[in-house]
Amino acid sequence: MHSATRSVQQGVVNSAQEKRNFYFMAWRWHFYAGLFVVPFMCMLAITGLIMLYGPQIESAQYGDKIYVEPLSSQVEASEQLAAVQLAYPDSTVKEFIPAHAANEANRFAIVKPDGTGWFVLVNQYTGQLQGEIDRDNLYALANEIHGTLLIGDLGDRLIEIAASLAIVLLITGLYMWWPRDNASKAGFFKIRLQSGKRIFWRDLHANIGGVTSLFLLFFLITGLSWAGIWGGKLV
Repeated sequence: MHSATRSVQQGVVNSAQEKRNFYFMAWRWHFYAGLFVVPFMCMLAITGLIMLYGPQIESAQYGDKIYVEPLSSQVEASEQLAAVQLAYPDSTVKEFIPAHAANEANRFAIVKPDGTGWFVLVNQYTGQLQGEIDRDNLYALANEIHGTLLIGDLGDRLIEIAASLAIVLLITGLYMWWPRDNASKAGFFKIRLQSGKRIFWRDLHANIGGVTSLFLLFFLITGLSWAGIWGGKLV
């Protein structure tokens, strides 16, 4: 009888120890994945914001060249092209980009003899050239950093690894956040203001991460669709 009781007690102890070991293993994965992931997430957030607000930034820089007064009729695209070729006889016209709005000028992407790329803006209503914008602008730089870290395929792979580890970060974080006992229930969907700074920041971090986890997971998976391995070979 006593040996059976001891066996049950030992089994309970072993089970609890296994749970603790698994919890600390998840914590280690969460911690080390975070060390690798956080710098990439900060970079992606900053460059993503620059890209998101690219039109507003461009408008602030080149508003006088971009905007036109809408009229009832437009000049043919072929005539606009002829005006660009006349003004830039030594350059190569690569692309015609129609305006996205009635009050914005059309764009012709050109490459000058020195190899630099520019957008020539043409008033589609009058056929007059509005000026030129460097194609290698802040948006283009942010886009390159966002996708490749300016180091090509290696940068793409590093970002893909970071995004994959961010999923590990979410899963391990959710595991640690989800209540298993009274101690963990105390901070579940709660922020304990009176329990010291460490508990406060722990609760704030855990609850924000837990609440936003599904959105972040969707965000990461959609972002991976642009990556070289996951996106290029699987999606």
